[in-house]
Formats: sequence, C-alpha cells, structure tokens
Amino acid sequence: MSKGLFPSFAAFAWNQKMQKGENVKLRCIEGHQIRKRIKSEHSSDVSVGFMLQLLFKNQKTIYLKMKTKKWTLLLALLVSPFFFAACSDDDDNNNGMSNHFTYDGNTYSLAGGIMLNFGQQWDHDTYNMDLFLHSDGLAFDPSVPRFTGTGDGVAIEFFSPGEDELVPGTYTFDPDDTAEPFTIGTLAEIVLDFDAATEEGTFIEIVGGNVEVSKSGSNYQITLNLVAEDGNEVTGYYSGSFTWFDLSDWDFLKNEAVRPLTGFKSLR
Repeated sequence: MSKGLFPSFAAFAWNQKMQKGENVKLRCIEGHQIRKRIKSEHSSDVSVGFMLQLLFKNQKTIYLKMKTKKWTLLLALLVSPFFFAACSDDDDNNNGMSNHFTYDGNTYSLAGGIMLNFGQQWDHDTYNMDLFLHSDGLAFDPSVPRFTGTGDGVAIEFFSPGEDELVPGTYTFDPDDTAEPFTIGTLAEIVLDFDAATEEGTFIEIVGGNVEVSKSGSNYQITLNLVAEDGNEVTGYYSGSFTWFDLSDWDFLKNEAVRPLTGFKSLR
C-alpha cells in the first residue's frame, strides 16, 4: 500500500538545495513523465493524488485556467458542504443507482469529481486527464486552496483521444503506461479514511481492470471495474459533472513552490 493520494507537501521538497541566484530555466515536460519520475525517485509511491496535493494543499498561488467561466461559480460553491449534498442527491437518481465505490466488501459513497486536464502527450495522439472522485466528507476550499474534512476517494489517470473531453468508451488499465487511446495509466488508486488535517489514510493502488465512460450533455457516467493491488475488486458508479482544471499549458510549473517538486535538475 502506498501513501500516494494527498501526500505531505513537504515530503516532495527533496530538491531544496538550489542555490539562490541560480539561473533556472524551465523545461516543458509532459505531466505523465514528471509524475513517473517523482514516483521512481521517491521512497513512497506517488500517484494521481500528488498533482491534487500540489494544486490544493500548496499555500501559495497556483496559476490555473478554468475550463469555462461556469466553473468559477462552481468552485465558489465547493466551499460549502451543502454543495456536495445537493450534487449527490441529483446524481443518485440516475437509473436508480447511487454514486459509490465498493472495495473488500465495503461500500463508500461518492459526491463529487475533479478532473485535471494535462493536455496532449508529446509522442501520442492522446490527452492525459486525471480524475478524482470523492465522498461528501471532503470539501474543497478554494481560498486556501486545499481540501478539508475526512473521506474516501478514487483517483484514475485516463488517456483520452479527445482534447476537451473524456471521450466515452471503455478504458483499460495499462501496466506498461503506453499512453495509448482508451487506456488507464499506473497512476491510479483508492484512498480510505483520508484525513485532510493530518494527511493520513489508507492508500491502495489499482493494478488492473477497466472503466466504462458514457456521457449525456455535461454529465458523465463512470462505471468502475478495477482490481486493487491486494487482489480485491474495486467496483462502482458515478453519474454527474466534474470540476475541470485546464493545466495543458503548464504555466503552474513557473510557480516557485512547484518548481522544486518536478524532480528535474536546473538547466544552466
């Protein structure tokens, strides 16, 4: 089991020995490779949750572009826990199925979804999109920004053939991380009993299975048929919209607090 989702921000600042006045040049590197390098160079595995941690736990400003103006209002609503209750009520009525995931005989409710769009992969005609589905116990406060509360969630790395959407279809887990269309990368996991205050919880990697994606208007239907690292099945269903963050231009790497976390040495 890894501690990959919402890991400690300080734990990734291993490259803090950069001398003041050093001429730092940023290199545009695809998000998938950055995260894979972080994962390979760290004692504890890092997955999709690292980017969520980077974006939502960092006390300094991360420069983001909202997918559309409507998300500005949605982001403000996320501060209130009542938002999650309302969203969950609407989504639970879809075909009589509730938003949830099941692991090891236990069922966990889901109330919302956050999607990070990292844009096109350099050598593939696919777009890297990372989804985090979370329970109503976790609330997002954009004024910090960070998550608060306790809860559970599922993080999945998709490689979609569509630039601006998670294209409907069946996405299959790919242990080789080929980034081919309709695949799921190895940066995928579930988290149980996560406490945002202590950043503690149970983190379990996904090692197989598939996710079925369908869409009606702006609402997605996500059906989970996954396998955890301990052999248990992870099944579930989510119907509703996502909060989108467009990170395809990689402007957030220019932030001084983010730069050391990429794991790449300064280029002189």
